[in-house]
Amino acid sequence: MYNHLVSDPNCSLRWFCTTCDKQAMDTSNTCHNPDKMDRLVTMVEKLLDKLADFEGKMNDKCDVVSNELDARLKILEDRFAKQEQELPERFDAFKSNVTSQLEEKISKSVILDNSKNANEDKEIDKRKNNMIIYKVPEVTASSSDERNEADLVYVTQLLENVFQVKPETNGIEKLFRLGRWVDSSDVPRPLLVGFKDPAVKDKIWSNLKNLKEADARFKGISLAHDLTPRQREEVKKLIDAAKQDHVGSSSDGLENYWFRVAGLGSRMRVIKTRKER
Repeated sequence: MYNHLVSDPNCSLRWFCTTCDKQAMDTSNTCHNPDKMDRLVTMVEKLLDKLADFEGKMNDKCDVVSNELDARLKILEDRFAKQEQELPERFDAFKSNVTSQLEEKISKSVILDNSKNANEDKEIDKRKNNMIIYKVPEVTASSSDERNEADLVYVTQLLENVFQVKPETNGIEKLFRLGRWVDSSDVPRPLLVGFKDPAVKDKIWSNLKNLKEADARFKGISLAHDLTPRQREEVKKLIDAAKQDHVGSSSDGLENYWFRVAGLGSRMRVIKTRKER
């Protein structure tokens, strides 16, 4: 009978000893305790309710956030649309402002340049009858009148003996030394001479070659135009350019040549002469 009862796999018939039977019955009762099952079901229901409540809150939150985002995006779109409409007008205003400022600056620059050119023309006209003589010996008299008298005698003799300009026709209007007089200085200051008649200066300039045959006391001097600061800067640039050109085209050293500028204004040119040994 036992073999027949246990031969069916679906049969739950089991035989236990007294001790195992007691444990099996207790375990079975524990597993099928109706109070525990009720508590378990209740906990699961509570968890499901909380889950449902959480899902509802999340859905509400998502709706609120979505609405806020939509509203903010709408505000941004409106602002961009407004700025896009105002952009051409603002650009035209900016362009007009920049144009007016540039025109004002250009106008001021032109006025300033014209003023500078006018002042430069006045300075050139004021200096056109002047010349500067370098290396004229300077007497050491303490009186300025005595020094000026000595300079006048020297220039008068220079004009008469070298350039054939008579004292009564030389028309010297001004004559003075450039720079402050120093009693102990061994280097004579440049001497500026101004003439009333521009023809006198032109005659001197056309006879500069006469200095080569002049007396010893006149041979060491050199003559130059009375230039404005702007003209002196132009002369410096011309000489520097001529020296650079010489260095690039000749192997002979710069120390073997004189570089001088002849002419005035647009006629200025550099003359390069070799120094006499």
